[in-house]
Amino acid sequence: MNVTSPVGDRARLEARVARKTVCTAAGQSVEVIADLSFALEEGETGALIGPSGCGKSTLMRILAGLDRNFEGSVLIPVRWRIAMAFQEPRLLPWRSLEDNVRLAAPAASEASIAALFAALGLSEHRTHFPGELSLGLARRAALARAFAVRPMSLLQNSSNAANFPCVRGGGAAGAQAGAGLNCVTRSI
Repeated sequence: MNVTSPVGDRARLEARVARKTVCTAAGQSVEVIADLSFALEEGETGALIGPSGCGKSTLMRILAGLDRNFEGSVLIPVRWRIAMAFQEPRLLPWRSLEDNVRLAAPAASEASIAALFAALGLSEHRTHFPGELSLGLARRAALARAFAVRPMSLLQNSSNAANFPCVRGGGAAGAQAGAGLNCVTRSI
């Protein structure tokens, strides 16, 4: 559900998950999130930290609109853009790094793509394919793809805080893209 903020007010993302259950392979219903609510103002940074299996990735999928099977609501202002960087880079293996990024932002200017690649240390890898990249470079490529859409919020799911753009090199790219960063991890 989308709502707009009154003129002059800052945009605000609001989430309320009263209940989210999943069905196990054995057919049992397991509650993974209950009674969770929060709000993020435009430009605000949030972090969700918890042990494996506590529902962090599930909440991110709910916020990104990839999982609508829950009790509650997510209110996102109409002009609010959300990008997501998954635990795995999820790059298309038959496309170059630049083509993977342009797939998300086909209208992005050459200058903005070049600046983004430079900020993430990817300039010399633009024509490389995912299979030619280390995992660290592939993760930065996935961040470049997410930042290319100039999101207001970046949902990043990582088990390693060193890969967080708010901790390492992606911070400059995020600031350039104007993204508030919303990180999810098991530890910091």
